[in-house]
Amino acid sequence: MIRLEETKARVSIIVEENYVVMVDLTTMDPLQKEWWEMRWAEIMHERSLAAATDVASAAAIAAAATATGHGGRAPATGGDGIVYGSVCHGFLCKSCSVHAADSPFQTTRVGQPAYARTFELKTTNYIEVPIWLDQTADLIRASQIVFHPVLPPQQLHLPPNPWIFQLLRGLRLPDGSGHEAIAMAIRPDNRYWLGYFTFRTGRWHAFAGAEGFFKNPIPLGFDSSYSTLVGGWKNLQYVPLGKTAAEQAVSALFWSNVGTKRTKKALKKSAAGLLVMFLEGHRFFPIRNFVEQHWNSGHSAFLSEKLARLVVNWSDISCSISYWAVTGDWASGDDAQYLIGLDIGVSTVGEALSTIYPILQAKHCRKYP
Repeated sequence: MIRLEETKARVSIIVEENYVVMVDLTTMDPLQKEWWEMRWAEIMHERSLAAATDVASAAAIAAAATATGHGGRAPATGGDGIVYGSVCHGFLCKSCSVHAADSPFQTTRVGQPAYARTFELKTTNYIEVPIWLDQTADLIRASQIVFHPVLPPQQLHLPPNPWIFQLLRGLRLPDGSGHEAIAMAIRPDNRYWLGYFTFRTGRWHAFAGAEGFFKNPIPLGFDSSYSTLVGGWKNLQYVPLGKTAAEQAVSALFWSNVGTKRTKKALKKSAAGLLVMFLEGHRFFPIRNFVEQHWNSGHSAFLSEKLARLVVNWSDISCSISYWAVTGDWASGDDAQYLIGLDIGVSTVGEALSTIYPILQAKHCRKYP
Protein backbone atom coordinates (compact mmCIF):
# COMPACT_ATOMS: atom_id res chain seq x y z
CA MET A 1 0.00 0.00 0.00
CA ILE A 2 1.50 3.32 -1.08
CA ARG A 3 -0.22 6.62 -0.58
CA LEU A 4 0.45 10.31 -0.32
CA GLU A 5 -1.13 12.44 2.39
CA GLU A 6 -1.08 16.22 2.21
CA THR A 7 -1.67 19.01 4.70
CA LYS A 8 -1.23 22.73 4.14
CA ALA A 9 2.42 22.62 5.09
CA ARG A 10 3.59 19.04 4.76
CA VAL A 11 3.53 15.99 2.60
CA SER A 12 3.73 12.51 4.10
CA ILE A 13 5.02 9.81 1.80
CA ILE A 14 3.89 6.46 3.20
CA VAL A 15 5.26 3.21 1.81
CA GLU A 16 3.98 -0.16 3.04
CA GLU A 17 2.55 1.61 6.11
CA ASN A 18 5.88 1.50 7.94
CA TYR A 19 8.09 3.83 5.95
CA VAL A 20 7.18 7.47 6.41
CA VAL A 21 8.94 10.51 5.05
CA MET A 22 7.76 13.89 6.30
CA VAL A 23 8.48 16.72 3.90
CA ASP A 24 7.98 20.32 5.01
CA LEU A 25 7.34 22.16 1.75
CA THR A 26 7.30 25.58 3.39
CA THR A 27 11.00 25.44 4.25
CA MET A 28 12.25 24.18 0.90
CA ASP A 29 13.79 26.06 -1.95
CA PRO A 30 12.42 25.17 -5.43
CA LEU A 31 15.20 22.71 -6.24
CA GLN A 32 14.70 20.79 -3.00
CA LYS A 33 10.96 20.65 -3.58
CA GLU A 34 11.49 19.42 -7.13
CA TRP A 35 13.90 16.74 -5.91
CA TRP A 36 11.33 15.39 -3.44
CA GLU A 37 8.63 15.34 -6.08
CA MET A 38 10.94 13.41 -8.40
CA ARG A 39 11.92 11.02 -5.61
CA TRP A 40 8.23 10.35 -5.00
CA ALA A 41 7.85 9.63 -8.72
CA GLU A 42 10.75 7.18 -8.54
CA ILE A 43 9.24 5.39 -5.53
CA MET A 44 5.93 5.04 -7.32
CA HIS A 45 7.61 3.82 -10.50
CA GLU A 46 9.72 1.25 -8.65
CA ARG A 47 6.71 -0.01 -6.75
CA SER A 48 4.53 -0.17 -9.85
CA LEU A 49 7.09 -2.41 -11.55
CA ALA A 50 7.11 -4.83 -8.63
CA ALA A 51 3.46 -4.68 -7.67
CA ALA A 52 0.67 -6.80 -9.05
CA THR A 53 -1.31 -5.20 -11.85
CA ASP A 54 -3.87 -2.73 -10.57
CA VAL A 55 -6.84 -2.65 -12.91
CA ALA A 56 -9.52 -1.17 -10.70
CA SER A 57 -9.07 2.55 -11.31
CA ALA A 58 -8.83 2.52 -15.08
CA ALA A 59 -11.40 -0.24 -15.38
CA ALA A 60 -13.93 1.84 -13.48
CA ILE A 61 -13.23 4.85 -15.67
CA ALA A 62 -13.22 2.69 -18.75
CA ALA A 63 -16.44 0.84 -17.99
CA ALA A 64 -18.18 4.20 -17.93
CA ALA A 65 -17.45 4.87 -21.58
CA THR A 66 -20.86 3.68 -22.67
CA ALA A 67 -22.80 5.15 -19.76
CA THR A 68 -23.62 8.43 -21.47
CA GLY A 69 -26.07 7.99 -24.29
CA HIS A 70 -26.07 4.21 -24.14
CA GLY A 71 -28.29 3.55 -21.17
CA GLY A 72 -27.17 2.10 -17.88
CA ARG A 73 -24.57 3.57 -15.58
CA ALA A 74 -21.30 2.22 -14.33
CA PRO A 75 -20.92 1.91 -10.58
CA ALA A 76 -18.73 4.25 -8.54
CA THR A 77 -18.72 6.94 -11.19
CA GLY A 78 -19.92 10.48 -11.69
CA GLY A 79 -23.04 11.38 -13.62
CA ASP A 80 -21.24 10.99 -16.91
CA GLY A 81 -19.76 7.66 -15.86
CA ILE A 82 -16.26 8.95 -15.15
CA VAL A 83 -14.42 8.14 -11.96
CA TYR A 84 -12.81 10.96 -10.02
CA GLY A 85 -10.07 10.96 -7.40
CA SER A 86 -8.05 8.15 -8.95
CA VAL A 87 -4.85 10.14 -8.47
CA CYS A 88 -2.79 10.59 -5.30
CA HIS A 89 -3.79 14.16 -4.50
CA GLY A 90 -2.56 15.48 -7.82
CA PHE A 91 1.01 14.24 -7.37
CA LEU A 92 0.98 11.01 -9.33
CA CYS A 93 -1.22 9.21 -11.75
CA LYS A 94 -2.42 5.65 -11.37
CA SER A 95 -0.41 2.96 -13.13
CA CYS A 96 -2.51 0.14 -14.47
CA SER A 97 -2.73 -2.52 -17.14
CA VAL A 98 -6.05 -2.19 -18.89
CA HIS A 99 -8.22 -5.07 -20.03
CA ALA A 100 -11.69 -3.84 -19.04
CA ALA A 101 -14.51 -4.67 -21.41
CA ASP A 102 -16.61 -1.96 -23.07
CA SER A 103 -14.01 0.71 -22.45
CA PRO A 104 -12.02 3.29 -24.41
CA PHE A 105 -8.87 1.58 -23.15
CA GLN A 106 -9.94 -1.89 -24.23
CA THR A 107 -10.52 -0.55 -27.74
CA THR A 108 -6.85 0.20 -28.18
CA ARG A 109 -5.03 -2.52 -30.09
CA VAL A 110 -2.85 -3.84 -27.30
CA GLY A 111 -3.51 -4.25 -23.58
CA GLN A 112 -0.56 -2.03 -22.72
CA PRO A 113 0.02 -0.36 -19.35
CA ALA A 114 -1.59 3.06 -19.11
CA TYR A 115 -1.70 6.23 -17.07
CA ALA A 116 -5.12 7.86 -16.88
CA ARG A 117 -6.67 10.81 -15.13
CA THR A 118 -9.91 12.75 -15.49
CA PHE A 119 -10.01 16.55 -15.43
CA GLU A 120 -13.24 18.39 -14.85
CA LEU A 121 -12.79 21.57 -16.87
CA LYS A 122 -15.26 23.59 -14.80
CA THR A 123 -13.55 23.07 -11.46
CA THR A 124 -10.02 21.76 -12.08
CA ASN A 125 -7.20 24.25 -11.80
CA TYR A 126 -5.64 24.37 -15.27
CA ILE A 127 -2.11 23.97 -13.95
CA GLU A 128 -2.95 20.47 -12.67
CA VAL A 129 -3.14 19.20 -16.25
CA PRO A 130 0.41 20.01 -17.45
CA ILE A 131 1.82 19.08 -14.04
CA TRP A 132 0.18 15.65 -14.27
CA LEU A 133 1.61 15.18 -17.75
CA ASP A 134 4.99 16.28 -16.37
CA GLN A 135 4.74 13.48 -13.83
CA THR A 136 4.02 10.89 -16.51
CA ALA A 137 7.21 12.06 -18.23
CA ASP A 138 9.13 11.67 -14.97
CA LEU A 139 7.86 8.12 -14.60
CA ILE A 140 8.92 6.88 -18.02
CA ARG A 141 12.01 9.01 -18.63
CA ALA A 142 15.09 7.45 -20.23
CA SER A 143 17.43 9.84 -18.40
CA GLN A 144 17.61 13.34 -16.97
CA ILE A 145 19.35 16.60 -17.84
CA VAL A 146 19.29 19.15 -15.02
CA PHE A 147 16.03 17.81 -13.55
CA HIS A 148 14.38 17.63 -16.97
CA PRO A 149 13.16 14.17 -18.05
CA VAL A 150 14.55 12.91 -21.34
CA LEU A 151 11.77 10.96 -23.01
CA PRO A 152 12.39 7.41 -24.31
CA PRO A 153 13.53 6.98 -27.93
CA GLN A 154 10.68 7.40 -30.37
CA GLN A 155 9.32 4.09 -31.67
CA LEU A 156 6.52 5.34 -33.84
CA HIS A 157 5.86 1.96 -35.46
CA LEU A 158 5.01 0.38 -32.11
CA PRO A 159 1.90 0.86 -29.96
CA PRO A 160 2.39 3.39 -27.15
CA ASN A 161 3.82 1.81 -24.01
CA PRO A 162 2.49 3.05 -21.71
CA TRP A 163 -0.58 4.75 -23.08
CA ILE A 164 -1.43 8.14 -21.59
CA PHE A 165 -5.17 8.81 -21.40
CA GLN A 166 -6.17 12.35 -20.52
CA LEU A 167 -9.92 12.47 -19.95
CA LEU A 168 -11.67 15.85 -20.19
CA ARG A 169 -15.11 16.39 -18.67
CA GLY A 170 -16.92 19.39 -20.15
CA LEU A 171 -20.40 20.88 -20.15
CA ARG A 172 -23.54 19.13 -18.96
CA LEU A 173 -25.59 17.30 -21.57
CA PRO A 174 -28.83 19.01 -22.62
CA ASP A 175 -30.94 16.34 -20.92
CA GLY A 176 -28.94 16.61 -17.70
CA SER A 177 -27.96 12.93 -17.78
CA GLY A 178 -24.23 13.54 -17.70
CA HIS A 179 -21.51 15.63 -19.30
CA GLU A 180 -19.78 15.99 -22.63
CA ALA A 181 -16.56 14.04 -22.19
CA ILE A 182 -13.67 12.84 -24.32
CA ALA A 183 -10.45 10.92 -23.70
CA MET A 184 -7.25 12.00 -25.44
CA ALA A 185 -4.81 9.18 -26.29
CA ILE A 186 -1.21 10.38 -26.11
CA ARG A 187 2.10 8.72 -27.01
CA PRO A 188 4.65 8.67 -24.17
CA ASP A 189 7.80 8.99 -26.30
CA ASN A 190 6.93 12.21 -28.14
CA ARG A 191 3.70 13.36 -26.47
CA TYR A 192 1.83 13.21 -29.79
CA TRP A 193 -1.96 13.08 -29.81
CA LEU A 194 -3.13 9.93 -31.61
CA GLY A 195 -6.90 10.16 -31.26
CA TYR A 196 -9.81 10.80 -28.93
CA PHE A 197 -12.60 8.68 -27.52
CA THR A 198 -16.06 10.22 -27.37
CA PHE A 199 -18.35 9.06 -24.64
CA ARG A 200 -21.25 9.59 -27.06
CA THR A 201 -20.20 7.15 -29.79
CA GLY A 202 -18.23 4.73 -27.62
CA ARG A 203 -15.47 4.65 -30.27
CA TRP A 204 -12.07 6.16 -30.89
CA HIS A 205 -11.67 8.89 -33.50
CA ALA A 206 -8.18 8.33 -34.90
CA PHE A 207 -5.92 10.90 -36.51
CA ALA A 208 -4.42 9.88 -39.84
CA GLY A 209 -1.55 7.43 -39.38
CA ALA A 210 -2.74 6.26 -35.97
CA GLU A 211 -5.73 4.17 -37.03
CA GLY A 212 -3.84 0.91 -36.50
CA PHE A 213 -3.44 1.55 -32.78
CA PHE A 214 -7.20 1.35 -32.13
CA LYS A 215 -9.87 -1.28 -32.64
CA ASN A 216 -12.56 -0.27 -35.11
CA PRO A 217 -11.79 3.46 -34.98
CA ILE A 218 -13.57 6.27 -36.79
CA PRO A 219 -10.89 7.70 -39.12
CA LEU A 220 -10.71 11.49 -38.96
CA GLY A 221 -8.99 11.67 -42.33
CA PHE A 222 -6.40 14.23 -41.18
CA ASP A 223 -3.39 14.22 -38.88
CA SER A 224 -2.74 16.30 -35.78
CA SER A 225 -0.02 18.57 -37.20
CA TYR A 226 -0.61 22.30 -37.04
CA SER A 227 -0.15 22.61 -40.79
CA THR A 228 -3.11 20.28 -41.23
CA LEU A 229 -5.24 21.60 -38.38
CA VAL A 230 -4.92 25.35 -38.94
CA GLY A 231 -2.61 25.83 -41.92
CA GLY A 232 0.63 26.39 -40.00
CA TRP A 233 1.97 27.89 -36.78
CA LYS A 234 1.12 31.49 -37.71
CA ASN A 235 -2.59 30.68 -37.57
CA LEU A 236 -2.26 29.49 -33.97
CA GLN A 237 -2.58 33.19 -33.13
CA TYR A 238 -6.28 32.90 -34.02
CA VAL A 239 -7.06 29.78 -31.97
CA PRO A 240 -9.03 30.67 -28.79
CA LEU A 241 -7.60 29.51 -25.46
CA GLY A 242 -8.97 29.41 -21.91
CA LYS A 243 -11.55 27.49 -19.89
CA THR A 244 -14.52 28.50 -22.05
CA ALA A 245 -12.57 27.70 -25.21
CA ALA A 246 -11.62 24.28 -23.79
CA GLU A 247 -15.25 23.50 -22.95
CA GLN A 248 -16.32 24.53 -26.44
CA ALA A 249 -13.56 22.43 -28.01
CA VAL A 250 -14.57 19.34 -26.03
CA SER A 251 -18.17 19.99 -27.08
CA ALA A 252 -17.15 20.19 -30.74
CA LEU A 253 -15.27 16.89 -30.55
CA PHE A 254 -17.99 15.21 -28.51
CA TRP A 255 -20.74 16.03 -31.01
CA SER A 256 -18.54 15.88 -34.10
CA ASN A 257 -19.71 14.52 -37.41
CA VAL A 258 -16.72 14.61 -39.72
CA GLY A 259 -18.87 14.07 -42.79
CA THR A 260 -19.19 17.74 -43.70
CA LYS A 261 -16.47 20.15 -44.79
CA ARG A 262 -17.70 22.90 -42.46
CA THR A 263 -17.77 20.60 -39.45
CA LYS A 264 -14.29 19.27 -40.25
CA LYS A 265 -12.84 22.80 -40.29
CA ALA A 266 -14.35 23.59 -36.88
CA LEU A 267 -13.18 20.23 -35.58
CA LYS A 268 -9.60 20.91 -36.65
CA LYS A 269 -9.55 24.30 -34.95
CA SER A 270 -10.97 22.80 -31.76
CA ALA A 271 -8.34 20.05 -31.81
CA ALA A 272 -5.61 22.67 -32.27
CA GLY A 273 -6.86 24.53 -29.20
CA LEU A 274 -6.74 21.43 -27.01
CA LEU A 275 -3.28 20.61 -28.35
CA VAL A 276 -1.95 24.04 -27.42
CA MET A 277 -3.60 24.25 -24.00
CA PHE A 278 -2.73 20.80 -22.75
CA LEU A 279 0.15 19.22 -24.69
CA GLU A 280 2.06 22.41 -25.50
CA GLY A 281 1.28 23.60 -21.99
CA HIS A 282 3.04 20.44 -20.83
CA ARG A 283 6.02 20.90 -23.14
CA PHE A 284 6.52 24.65 -22.74
CA PHE A 285 6.56 26.69 -19.54
CA PRO A 286 5.68 29.98 -21.35
CA ILE A 287 2.59 28.34 -22.89
CA ARG A 288 1.34 26.90 -19.58
CA ASN A 289 1.96 30.24 -17.86
CA PHE A 290 0.01 32.09 -20.55
CA VAL A 291 -2.94 29.69 -20.47
CA GLU A 292 -3.00 29.62 -16.67
CA GLN A 293 -3.03 33.41 -16.57
CA HIS A 294 -6.10 33.58 -18.84
CA TRP A 295 -7.87 30.33 -17.86
CA ASN A 296 -10.54 31.93 -15.69
CA SER A 297 -10.69 35.30 -17.42
CA GLY A 298 -14.14 34.64 -18.87
CA HIS A 299 -13.04 35.39 -22.41
CA SER A 300 -10.77 33.76 -24.96
CA ALA A 301 -7.06 34.51 -25.07
CA PHE A 302 -4.79 34.24 -28.11
CA LEU A 303 -1.10 33.49 -28.50
CA SER A 304 1.30 36.18 -29.61
CA GLU A 305 3.30 35.53 -32.76
CA LYS A 306 6.34 34.81 -30.59
CA LEU A 307 4.53 32.14 -28.55
CA ALA A 308 2.90 30.67 -31.65
CA ARG A 309 6.30 30.20 -33.25
CA LEU A 310 7.75 28.76 -30.07
CA VAL A 311 5.46 25.70 -30.07
CA VAL A 312 6.88 24.31 -33.31
CA ASN A 313 10.46 24.35 -32.01
CA TRP A 314 10.32 21.76 -29.23
CA SER A 315 12.58 19.42 -31.21
CA ASP A 316 15.22 22.10 -31.83
CA ILE A 317 15.24 23.20 -28.19
CA SER A 318 15.52 19.57 -27.09
CA CYS A 319 18.39 18.99 -29.51
CA SER A 320 20.21 22.09 -28.28
CA ILE A 321 20.00 20.92 -24.66
CA SER A 322 21.16 17.40 -25.55
CA TYR A 323 24.08 18.86 -27.52
CA TRP A 324 25.06 21.00 -24.54
CA ALA A 325 24.83 18.02 -22.17
CA VAL A 326 27.40 16.16 -24.28
CA THR A 327 29.74 18.99 -25.33
CA GLY A 328 29.33 21.52 -22.53
CA ASP A 329 29.00 24.24 -25.16
CA TRP A 330 25.44 25.23 -26.06
CA ALA A 331 26.00 28.17 -28.40
CA SER A 332 28.26 26.31 -30.84
CA GLY A 333 25.52 23.89 -31.87
CA ASP A 334 23.57 24.42 -35.07
CA ASP A 335 20.27 24.06 -33.21
CA ALA A 336 21.30 26.80 -30.79
CA GLN A 337 22.28 29.12 -33.62
CA TYR A 338 18.97 28.47 -35.33
CA LEU A 339 17.05 29.27 -32.13
CA ILE A 340 19.00 32.46 -31.50
CA GLY A 341 18.08 33.62 -34.99
CA LEU A 342 14.37 33.04 -34.37
CA ASP A 343 14.20 35.55 -31.49
CA ILE A 344 11.73 33.44 -29.48
CA GLY A 345 13.38 33.93 -26.11
CA VAL A 346 15.84 31.04 -26.37
CA SER A 347 19.34 32.48 -26.70
CA THR A 348 21.19 30.68 -23.87
CA VAL A 349 21.15 27.20 -22.39
CA GLY A 350 19.50 28.65 -19.29
CA GLU A 351 16.66 30.03 -21.38
CA ALA A 352 16.34 26.71 -23.19
CA LEU A 353 16.03 24.84 -19.89
CA SER A 354 13.51 27.34 -18.54
CA THR A 355 11.40 27.10 -21.71
CA ILE A 356 10.66 23.35 -21.96
CA TYR A 357 10.15 20.57 -19.44
CA PRO A 358 10.30 17.16 -21.17
CA ILE A 359 13.22 16.75 -23.55
CA LEU A 360 12.46 14.97 -26.80
CA GLN A 361 14.88 12.45 -28.29
CA ALA A 362 14.51 13.92 -31.74
CA LYS A 363 14.86 11.74 -34.82
CA HIS A 364 17.15 14.31 -36.42
CA CYS A 365 19.08 17.21 -34.90
CA ARG A 366 20.79 19.97 -36.84
CA LYS A 367 24.13 19.00 -35.33
CA TYR A 368 25.16 16.38 -32.83
CA PRO A 369 28.65 15.02 -32.09
